[in-house]
Amino acid sequence: YVLMGLSHAEQLVIEDEYWAAIERSTGDHIASFWAHYLVMVGGREVATTASGRGVYDVFRTHFPRLDPVALRTLAEQWRSFAQLYATLLDPEGEPDPEIRARLHYLNTFGRGMYPLVMALYARHRAGEIERNDLLSVLDDLQSLLLRRDVVSVGSDRLVARLVRASREGIDALAAAISRQTPSDDRVRVALKHSPLPHPEYVLSRLADVDPAQDDLVIDHVFPPAPSDDWTGGDGRRWKDYSEDEQNSHRALAATLGNLALLEEPLAAQVFDADFPDKRTVYGRSSMTVTQPLASIETWGTAAISGRSAELAQQVMTLWRRRGPLVIDDDGLTPILDAIPRRGWPRGWEREFSYVEYVGEHWEVPDIKYLFNRIFKRLWADRRDAVIAYCSRRGGPVYNERAWNGDWDSLDDDHHLYMGWDSRYMMAAVQGVLEEAGLAPEVFVKYSYIGQIM
Repeated sequence: YVLMGLSHAEQLVIEDEYWAAIERSTGDHIASFWAHYLVMVGGREVATTASGRGVYDVFRTHFPRLDPVALRTLAEQWRSFAQLYATLLDPEGEPDPEIRARLHYLNTFGRGMYPLVMALYARHRAGEIERNDLLSVLDDLQSLLLRRDVVSVGSDRLVARLVRASREGIDALAAAISRQTPSDDRVRVALKHSPLPHPEYVLSRLADVDPAQDDLVIDHVFPPAPSDDWTGGDGRRWKDYSEDEQNSHRALAATLGNLALLEEPLAAQVFDADFPDKRTVYGRSSMTVTQPLASIETWGTAAISGRSAELAQQVMTLWRRRGPLVIDDDGLTPILDAIPRRGWPRGWEREFSYVEYVGEHWEVPDIKYLFNRIFKRLWADRRDAVIAYCSRRGGPVYNERAWNGDWDSLDDDHHLYMGWDSRYMMAAVQGVLEEAGLAPEVFVKYSYIGQIM
């Protein structure tokens, strides 16, 4: 698509000077680079498919015509961002040690935040964002992702709204991150009762050591599958525990309080050992997060819960949550991040639980109903926006019913065509709300069916 309309000589220049450089920078991740770049540019989620069609369609929308001069300017930009992307993939290329460390930390959670980080990183390189502001945002993103993982809340389709917030400034971005970050109380409860995600990263950070160290491993103080003779030091053997006691121990085996960070040689000595034997070895560890275990006499559910509470407070401090105590844990999705569907997939009639429209609660089960209601409401409240959108896009409101099909009337002289597929309807809803300036105030709540469609 990029090379269409160019002479053979012009194509060779673009391929040799730009495309080859982009491939070298991104390697096997070139497809994700383009998807993340388009999220960064458009501030909208990009549907990725095995065929790559979603990325291609969005690319064409952003760059509908590429003459040779414009293409060269854009290609220089793409090459520059690909080089930044390479640093995100392997932060060892970043000269600033604190930024480098934070980029490594962020990679613990995958590449989902790359569109936002790439934009901020580029602005920092250009002198538009202070170093301390960049460091603060990178810390906030770690807090956001870790806390959401701890409480088992997904972070999919989150980055685009943060990209949009970042365009309003660092303070607006910090507020948007805070809104999506689970509260201390919620995280504290989850740390006590749920398996700890990313345990090497968490315990290494608590111990103030590099999580990438190869010689550090996680030891379960109470083994997940103890032998019949295992003891926590209270004189009883595992086989003597009641069924309820055994179940309660197993339930806490992967929680924060039962995990110890150890040097690999020491971990080999205590694998599946009784707690009294482990205590001595824990005392020889140089890990500050592990050494206090040596002073505990017996190990059981009370000790695990107590240590979880103690370490949870350190987690709250290290992965802090900035901003007011407001949490967006209701699962609302901004309308601009709503998922476009192809055709009419099974279950489409029950995709939504409800819609929040500019502070109003709408019982809207599907996109067809939402499409109709949005256009009727805006026709009454913001007719200028509907007319402007339809004039530019060629519909979906027309002066007459020019063909057979499913129509609805907005008034005697204007008609809304209802025969589109769901993808068109979602795009039209998003587009007309953007035209009216109301998109930031409209959210959808997906039903269980909508989440698995």
